[in-house]
Amino acid sequence: MIDVLLVAAPLGVRSLHAQLSPPLGLASIGASCEEAGLSVTAVDFNLSGLNLARLEGILSFEKPRVVGISATTETWTAAQEIATLTKNALPGAKVVVGGPHPSILPQESLRESAADYVIVGPGEKSFTELARRIVSKKSPAPESIPGLYYRSGKSKTIKGNPAEPLGDPDLLPWADRNLFPISRYRDRTTVLTSTGSCPYQCSFCSASAIWQGRRRYRSPENVIDELRVLKDSYGINDVFFCDDIFTVNRNWVLRLCDALQRSCLGTTWGCATRVDRVDDELLEIMAASGCDGLQYGVESGAEQIMQTAKGIDKDLVRRAVRKACDLDIKVLCSFMAPFPEDTPETLEETKNFIKELQETGATIALSYTCPYPGTPLHERAEELGITILPQTWAEYSTRAPMIKTRHLSVDQIRTFVEGMAQELGFIRTAVE
Repeated sequence: MIDVLLVAAPLGVRSLHAQLSPPLGLASIGASCEEAGLSVTAVDFNLSGLNLARLEGILSFEKPRVVGISATTETWTAAQEIATLTKNALPGAKVVVGGPHPSILPQESLRESAADYVIVGPGEKSFTELARRIVSKKSPAPESIPGLYYRSGKSKTIKGNPAEPLGDPDLLPWADRNLFPISRYRDRTTVLTSTGSCPYQCSFCSASAIWQGRRRYRSPENVIDELRVLKDSYGINDVFFCDDIFTVNRNWVLRLCDALQRSCLGTTWGCATRVDRVDDELLEIMAASGCDGLQYGVESGAEQIMQTAKGIDKDLVRRAVRKACDLDIKVLCSFMAPFPEDTPETLEETKNFIKELQETGATIALSYTCPYPGTPLHERAEELGITILPQTWAEYSTRAPMIKTRHLSVDQIRTFVEGMAQELGFIRTAVE
């Protein structure tokens, strides 16, 4: 018998993107639970696809007291199935759901599932405290746990508590990657260097709706110590810093780069950022400290849309891409289509700019725009003149058209994306 089982709900369609690296959030929650004295095991169904018979066997053998399920919008249907099976197989176990989708729609997620609780935002503290109380057979006292949604009283009224920031990230234990079969993942190991909300509120992104509080950074020394453990214990010497915008704090990045060089670890690394958050000097210092991969969120190649959606222009993109390529940093520029303001003419402008960036040396990823819950695209759809096409959460994806606009039909959108992929030979979507 174990105390906690953590489950990553999978996509309905097998995806290589979902198999790139272990689920860092669950690995971090697992480490926090272990630090609190709880026994933990975990399963990532993105590696195998949803296998309810396997889950039933795990539940029968391990008999966990608490089951935590992490879900995005795309995986919410699978999370519901996992919750239902768990409650049927182990009626005494408590089921907790969290992750991006339940964090944005906590009341709906509790109503739509067999879960006992929803955790909003990061779960390292809240989930661990809830699990500790359940396992110790103390009253969960849900009204006292930040970020927890629960059913109250005989009427089962749903109540919820405000989430709170995680505090000093240096005080959190490092993710326990031993909970997952690291050798089965296909890409760089992910490392998170900061916690807190994103300072930007892009229309297509829900990050600011999930994370609370100001952004707080781990000390460079703390990050280096984790990288040393990854190298010495796992043989991992190549990582991806998975912060939304890694270079948002230039001074902190400079400190980390200095620490990386002084450490002599030889770790190579990549990150994602914005073109207006790098400069020539910073890129040179990053490259000297081991950076060999960058993802820039460009999103559109139409000047007017770039200004309204990201506050950037083509010259900023050109400079950032050219400088990184000159430093032998591999560059991936991500685009999406359509934006509400897109027209056939702006899509043609985007196409021409993508060609230019390819000639400069960048790799391109193009996805269909998806109006995820919590984003302005979803909340202001009528105002923006877009029609949201999916009828259920399971249909939400970046692999097919999800919206039509006042200027573009579904066929026009599909013809553009698929035609670009065929003509220019780049990655069609970010999730394949």
